[in-house]
Amino acid sequence: MNEKKSFKLVALTIDELVIVLKKTGSSTVTVEKIQEDITAGAPVNDDGTINYLKYVGWMLKN
Repeated sequence: MNEKKSFKLVALTIDELVIVLKKTGSSTVTVEKIQEDITAGAPVNDDGTINYLKYVGWMLKN
């Protein structure tokens, strides 16, 4: 059986964000890099998840 995992792009875990970014062309993204970005001010939802569009927007600005 071939099951596809779906992601809620407005509420991704760091691991899910890595998967989505790699599938959309990033070859250098890692969990550690995203954690560094969060420490540097990348936006995070109140529950600790990450909104894909807000994160990508933040990356483009910084």
